[in-house]
Amino acid sequence: FLFIFSVMFTFGVERFAVKFFFILGRAKRACVPNVTTERINKNLNCRMIHVNGQMSAEPGLCDDEIGYHPDGSPVVLKRTVEVLHWHEQKHEHKDSCTYTYSLKWTETNVDSSAFQEQQGHANPPRAIPIKTKSIVADTHVGAYRMSPEQLHKLKRFHASEP
Repeated sequence: FLFIFSVMFTFGVERFAVKFFFILGRAKRACVPNVTTERINKNLNCRMIHVNGQMSAEPGLCDDEIGYHPDGSPVVLKRTVEVLHWHEQKHEHKDSCTYTYSLKWTETNVDSSAFQEQQGHANPPRAIPIKTKSIVADTHVGAYRMSPEQLHKLKRFHASEP
């Protein structure tokens, strides 16, 4: 049984890999490489293009909700707000179950009203209504404007102190 399952599983994974490889090949052939960023080429509308250049953001990006005005011209401001809340973990045994509680930082509120042992593990509501949020600047690579969706995909952020 295990052998048959492993063969079927391997077949499924390999099938997905081959399909993904063909999709990447089609995308590579459809992409117009090394497009100049000096001006927008209207003949390339609705085409996938590859550009290389310096990103520039409009100055003045700020988080008015908390009064934060960073130096320079950041592309994205990512505000992370966390609260220290109790978390419940259930451990099931053959004929019983136990619960453990630990404090963890989290971006979302944890409702402690359904905890098995509520005494000493109450999570208070947020003291301030500020939540995690991202703000993007009007950003360009040469003549090409970056969409908010593209900017939200950026992964490297630098921490800054307010």
